[in-house]
Amino acid sequence: MEFIHSVLAQDETAAAGTVEPYDLPVNPLSHILITLKFIRTTAAEANVPAFSRVLNLMDRIEVLYKGSAIFSMSGPDAVAAGLLVAGFESWGLNYSGVAVEEGSFTFLVPMTRFLYSERECFPRSTRGELILQITYEAAFTGMTDVQAQIETVELPDAAPEQYLRMTTLSLTPAVAGEHDVELPIGNPISELVLFGTTIPVGAADAATLGFLQILVDNHRRFYSHTNFETVHNMAGRMRAAPGYWG
Repeated sequence: MEFIHSVLAQDETAAAGTVEPYDLPVNPLSHILITLKFIRTTAAEANVPAFSRVLNLMDRIEVLYKGSAIFSMSGPDAVAAGLLVAGFESWGLNYSGVAVEEGSFTFLVPMTRFLYSERECFPRSTRGELILQITYEAAFTGMTDVQAQIETVELPDAAPEQYLRMTTLSLTPAVAGEHDVELPIGNPISELVLFGTTIPVGAADAATLGFLQILVDNHRRFYSHTNFETVHNMAGRMRAAPGYWG
């Protein structure tokens, strides 16, 4: 199967607090690669921005088809989804902890669980219908000269039967206890990628997601009851090198 890996945006200056749209190619689309380059501005090694700062450079990454979201995630969620769903791990460049040096990191935006799949990718579209939209965070703390490189992988001969849609559901619980989150209906669900603001730190046994269940028609199915620690540690069976993921 032939593929076309091409550059959509070359070293474009990324400005904090802005929203940048890009027209995507019309051929069947396997995935998009967003690479952010930056210069650390701190003078002391102890103050070098943490790895998580790089993930938070983008508040929102969206792929819109005729205005409807096909992909909508924050930077950290996009990294987790790329790693756990599509098996993509960005190595990043220059994370040795040296101040005032150029670094970069690549984010995957997948239209498929299986990169380069001719059976699962976003189908052919018309120019202007499919848009990539990036919302940058309000301030690039600890780094300067942030630039974006955007590359796409098209499959011109593909005739896909389906594609992957990845969007975000949010819940802010007012009190502790069990809370229901209604899942999308009408399409098969491949994965659920979960994020909570609190995880155990030090001796504190506290996590936003204490335990999880899946209910279908009010009956427990598949995951009858599982704890946060077990689900977190199971992620390695898919792909999760402990490295610098924190």
